[in-house]
Order: sequence, then structure tokens, then C-alpha cells
Amino acid sequence: MSAPDNIALFHTQVVKIFGELYLKHPRGVYIDPLFIYGRDADDDEIEFAEATIRYLVENGYVNAEPAGEYEELRLNAQSWAALDKPNPLDPKTSLGRSIANWSKDAASSAGKDGVSALGGTALKAVAIALGLPA
Repeated sequence: MSAPDNIALFHTQVVKIFGELYLKHPRGVYIDPLFIYGRDADDDEIEFAEATIRYLVENGYVNAEPAGEYEELRLNAQSWAALDKPNPLDPKTSLGRSIANWSKDAASSAGKDGVSALGGTALKAVAIALGLPA
């Protein structure tokens, strides 16, 4: 059974966000809808991206720190520990490195196909490792 569209989109956004935060750790990163979608977003997309970020902050997966008029997101100890574990699909690579690779590849057509193909397996692995709804 496939996830509803909103859950699939949520998981995809979580992969992009955590991939970027893993690559920049321990620095904070400003994440906006342009980063998440790779283009200008409409109002509904902006609202969804902001809700995803808010969910991650409110539930303790990332910290948000004021940075001028914006907030920067930063991995906390719980998220770093989960991302630094071996990827169950490729135990030679950390989950964070795999996520970062998937999120980079998601910008290309082949990457979108790859993330889509990994869909259930990869995104569930991410969700389970981070304690997110699978």
C-alpha cells in the first residue's frame, strides 16, 4: 500500500531537509520553499513546506535558532545520532550521507526517478531511523 500524497511529499521534504542539514552540520541552515522545491512555490506549497519544518522543530528533530529575520535549522543530538548510523540499505554508508546523496540527486530527472523508486524502502528507513511516521 502506498502512502497518501501528503505523506509521500512530507517524507520527500524530510529527506531534502535532513540531507542539507547533515552536509552542513554543525552549522545552522536557512531552509526555504525555494530550496525544498527547487523553484518558486505557490501558496499551498509554501504552506506545506513551512508545516513540515514546523513539525520537525516542534517535535524535537531539529533546533531552530534566530538568524536575523529568519530562523536557521540545525540538527540536534538525537537527529545527528540517527543520521550517523549505518544505512540499513547500504551499511557501508551512513544514513545521513545516503540521504544527502538522494537529496542532491532529486534535482535531476534521474534523481527524481531514483528517489521515487526508493520511495517506500528508503523513505521508510529514514522515517523509522528518525522516529517519524512511516
